[in-house]
Amino acid sequence: MSRVEYSPLAMDDISAVWDFIAADDSAAADGFIEELLEDCKRIAQMPRMGRKRPEYGRVLRSFPFRDYIIFYRCASFGIEVARVVSGFRDLDRLNWPKE
Repeated sequence: MSRVEYSPLAMDDISAVWDFIAADDSAAADGFIEELLEDCKRIAQMPRMGRKRPEYGRVLRSFPFRDYIIFYRCASFGIEVARVVSGFRDLDRLNWPKE
């Protein structure tokens, strides 16, 4: 079975998303993050389905999740999630992980 690993930046992103949603409703935040993590598991099963994103990293791919974008790298074990960011952010201004 394919697995998912998360970069430190991705963990920070996920934590920030939870904090943002939890400010209004912690149960909704829990549900949102649970769905996000399940989507990451699905992506790990078919990692090449995401769009290539060489403008942010030579081997990065992306896949949409609601109003967010999951950025990840294919790996022998499945995927490594590099970032999880709002699709409304200026992606060119973000800190991208080194490869």
